Amino acid sequence: DASQAPESAERASSVPKRPRGDASQAEKVYGGMSPPPEPLKSMPPGFGHGAMQDGEVIKEPLWKRVVEDTWLELRRAGALTSPQVPAAPAVGRGIRSPARPAETLSSEKPSGGKSRGFLGWRRGSKDASAKKGDWDDGEETIGEWLGHSGGGEDVPTNFRDAVLFNARMVGANSSWIEIVADNFGAIVAAAACLNDAHLELEANLLALRIHKGAAGKVHLNEFKLCLLASLRCLLPGSWTSGREQAWQAMWQALEDKLKACMDLPARYEQPVAQLIGQMETGKKRAIGKKAFAKLFEEIPDTENYFKSSNERLIMIVSKSLQMAADLYQDPAATIDNVHSLALRHIMMSAPPQYSEPLVRCIVTEVARRTQDPTAVAGVAWALAQIAATMARAVDEGSTPLIQAVIANDPKKVRKALGEYARKDRAQAAAA
Repeated sequence: DASQAPESAERASSVPKRPRGDASQAEKVYGGMSPPPEPLKSMPPGFGHGAMQDGEVIKEPLWKRVVEDTWLELRRAGALTSPQVPAAPAVGRGIRSPARPAETLSSEKPSGGKSRGFLGWRRGSKDASAKKGDWDDGEETIGEWLGHSGGGEDVPTNFRDAVLFNARMVGANSSWIEIVADNFGAIVAAAACLNDAHLELEANLLALRIHKGAAGKVHLNEFKLCLLASLRCLLPGSWTSGREQAWQAMWQALEDKLKACMDLPARYEQPVAQLIGQMETGKKRAIGKKAFAKLFEEIPDTENYFKSSNERLIMIVSKSLQMAADLYQDPAATIDNVHSLALRHIMMSAPPQYSEPLVRCIVTEVARRTQDPTAVAGVAWALAQIAATMARAVDEGSTPLIQAVIANDPKKVRKALGEYARKDRAQAAAA
């Protein structure tokens, strides 16, 4: 069906295509939203590294499909485009699709019906018998509420501004809520895919950003309140109790992972900074030599892959240790550097499968040269985030079009561009 082509193109940029199942379950559970997909027989390319065996079945929770559909609907409505948030995230940073013009939210109630309040608040009935200021079953829109409260702010028409508006309304800590809102596209993409490790990675990176960028106490439940209120407002015509349950499940999954890692950056930052900052150049060189010697011994094939000089190998390890310390000091800049390295790996067709064993060898050598187990754990945790981020960015960035361009094969380039609609080909080539 040609009418479904834009949706298919957008879905392909976020998570792999999955077969649909019987619609009855979704209609019962989520009020007629998208039907649940059938279980996958194998992990899609780029969503896991050896985590599943051939023939293994993974069942996708239904809320993942509903969350994905809702996010794509927001993108089609232009609610994810704002001056503060780039319309096209970088490789591996979120769902990517063409931006559309923003739609203005109406502040008038439809005749004979009800419109949801921005925060779910309810205003008194307009009946003459009702007292001014009473609150009952009548719901009011953002525009009406702003009118009654003085109308000092413009009505938000995009997701980020709506979340921050809600945070101010409820008196939440906006410093950390803004950080989550700025990175929420990547979080949704990770939550919607089938590999749970992606959501764990985004939670770890989010914990690092909050540690360095937020002020005051962080109450995770505050963002859920702002999130649901914003979604109700931005999708007043299609919001259902089923969607509410799906987004609650999504936030609960993220919150569980955040609770496990929120205190790690504060625990590891100083020990890692002292260890790396006080480490002499000779000790770093020794760690580099021993780490690669151990890697070549454990996995002989890696010696054919790392065909550089010893000085180059030592430099790789020294840079890795410094990036581990920098990740705690400036997570945003360090993650951007990791994505730049991932792009270089893509251009050089360098597979990332040896990152994990190399990290293990580096941590082993570091542990032999210090008596501080907290610092060793901090280095191991930081290097794990760096390696996982690079591996994911390489996997997601190695699209058929990019591979065809790198191979300098015009035939494959034309074939890869044929997968895009004509209106999207220029953007796909530029990306």
